[in-house]
Formats: sequence, C-alpha cells, structure tokens
Amino acid sequence: MKTTTLIALFTFLFTLNMTAAEYTFEEEAHINDIPFNTEAIFDSIMEEQVLSAFPMEEEAYVDDIPFNTESISEQALYQIAMTKTFDFEEETSVNDIPFNTADLANLIQSYAYEIPSQYCAR
Repeated sequence: MKTTTLIALFTFLFTLNMTAAEYTFEEEAHINDIPFNTEAIFDSIMEEQVLSAFPMEEEAYVDDIPFNTESISEQALYQIAMTKTFDFEEETSVNDIPFNTADLANLIQSYAYEIPSQYCAR
C-alpha cells in the first residue's frame, strides 16, 4: 500500500512538473510605480552594513614601485603625440599685433649677442 501511494505521488508530481513547463508568460509592459531607485537604496544600506562589519584602518604608505609612473606615462603620451598627425583647419588671420614680431625678435637677439666694447680687440 505504501509503495503504491509513493508511486502514485511521484507520478502525480512528475506529471504536474511536465504540465507546468508548458506554460509561458507574455512579457508585460513596465509600470514605473516606484518613484525612487530601489537598487541605490539597497546598495547604500549594504555598503553601510559592510563598512560597519569590517572597520578598516588607514594603512601606512608602501613605496613598492621603484620608478616614477607619472614620468613614464608622460613619456608614453609624448611618444604617441609625436607619432600622430594632427590636422588642423587653417584659421583666418587676425592682425591684432600692430608690429612685426620677426623684426622685434631679431632686434632682441642682436642685443643679446652683442659683445661689449671693452672685450673687443683694438
């Protein structure tokens, strides 16, 4: 009797499982009925719980990188920039400097390299 009951029960459950698998539900349209972000609230609660469960102390600085990563990244970016071709649009000239800068640069350069007369051969 017990065996028959168990067989009947397993047969019923197996049949129920087989018929339940045949049902498919259509996708329903999303209804925005919660006016706040539940994921953000959950994350903030979990973050507080985790932080309170595992208090962390400030660690001492460990100088474990024997080179300056900033200078290496600057060099790498410089190399990338030097190999890249930059195409700029030609801008219209604006005459906003009322003098010739080339003449001014030459004049300044001539004064910078002028040898004082006391050092000249007589």
